[in-house]
Amino acid sequence: MLNVMLKKGQLSDVVKYAIIAMVIIGAQVFAWKAYTSVRDRMCRTEMDKFQIDLSELGKEIRFGEVAKKKVNVPCSADEIFFVDLAKDMPSGMFREKPIIENAVAGKADSVLIVKNGKVLRSFDAGALELEYPYHLCIAPRAGFMELFIEGKGAKTSVVPGCSEIECTEIPINPSDEDISGIIESFKDSGIPASLSDISSEAGRFRETLSRVNMFRRYQYCPDTGITKVEIILKPKQEGVKNFRFYEYIPKECVSSLNDYLTENLGSEAQIVRDDPLIMWQFSELGEEEKLNYKLDKKLTENCKEIIEGIGIARELPAGAAGLSDANEQQQPNPGPDTLQADAQSHEDDGIVLEKGDGTLYIDKPVCSSPDCVELADSNVEVPVSRNVEKIDIDWCCRRDKGACLVQAGNEIKTGEISLECGISEGAYGKTEFDFGEGKFIDKITFTGYEQGSDDARAVGIKVKRIKIKPSKENG
Repeated sequence: MLNVMLKKGQLSDVVKYAIIAMVIIGAQVFAWKAYTSVRDRMCRTEMDKFQIDLSELGKEIRFGEVAKKKVNVPCSADEIFFVDLAKDMPSGMFREKPIIENAVAGKADSVLIVKNGKVLRSFDAGALELEYPYHLCIAPRAGFMELFIEGKGAKTSVVPGCSEIECTEIPINPSDEDISGIIESFKDSGIPASLSDISSEAGRFRETLSRVNMFRRYQYCPDTGITKVEIILKPKQEGVKNFRFYEYIPKECVSSLNDYLTENLGSEAQIVRDDPLIMWQFSELGEEEKLNYKLDKKLTENCKEIIEGIGIARELPAGAAGLSDANEQQQPNPGPDTLQADAQSHEDDGIVLEKGDGTLYIDKPVCSSPDCVELADSNVEVPVSRNVEKIDIDWCCRRDKGACLVQAGNEIKTGEISLECGISEGAYGKTEFDFGEGKFIDKITFTGYEQGSDDARAVGIKVKRIKIKPSKENG
């Protein structure tokens, strides 16, 4: 009888504790919901005030007048973006930030509040005037940010305070002409002596760019008149070795580095020429590095656009596209299966990227050896499987003559189309194939033949990028 009573008492205790636990959990859930509800309301209120503050930025400032303004940042936001809606954003500017790219595509909102990679709110703060690259990113600290506001009549110019942390990133991806000019300038200086022909070094840069994301940013401080130029290097995966970054500053922007540099460049940097060329060198680039130099002047918009640089690694990780100086032997071409696997499993390597409009970029060169000697043998195929309106192919000639065939699927009535290269070694170009809407392509095949011969042989064409634009009915 006593045991029965004890068991009943124990059961009663279990029920009692279970009820208490449920009450505690319920109270915690209620408290959390109440907290998040209050937090969300506070966040919305903060964003409302922030929107009002920014919408009134230029209303009390006369033309030509400059004022410093402190603005509270809502919701502990990570980044605040300002966009000049009157300007066309440079191509590929937000390639690494598709959320921002989609948000600014409509040209409706000039301010974006970003937290944890998401746009919390975007709104139009009036006509903002921003210098190249026509947008501004600030990473706020301590819940506020400081801005220089200048009246521009119907517009308002916005410049970050000198102590603000900028997160504006301009992708480093110069044109083929600019790449050749930079390499030629450094070759003429004789530093470094290891630079080979322009075509080979340009190929190395493109191969390095597939392994290292490179950006630059400009930050001007109105209080001091100093411009800080920063170069951000972000290696992917294993990183690279024996890396050099070559910076070319046109004389029209800076006539003499010694006259304008405000501080020492550091041990990794070398002024190759005072008029002006700078080179940074790293035995190994395995994590993010920031290179910078400060100029005692304000750079014009044109100078911000034409200052260029390239980064070249002499040694890439095993299996990477490209060659090191220590191993200049021919590398086998990837076959169709390899390229298809790359497209499926290596999107983060920049090999295959698809924009929101369905445009497909294939950045991995279909030929990885210096002279593309395996091209004819491997019959490289790039899978497409979509309705295609237009194909753009960037290419370069690695020998003194040759041709490259681009073969479409069976439903393309045009059959074969050829990309001729009967010009000098080192030439670059782009060829467009416009099919019109509603055409279906299942693959693009690259073969090779020597001009004047009926036999398929290896030729010196290197395909650098393929851009495939979908038809509207497929987009």
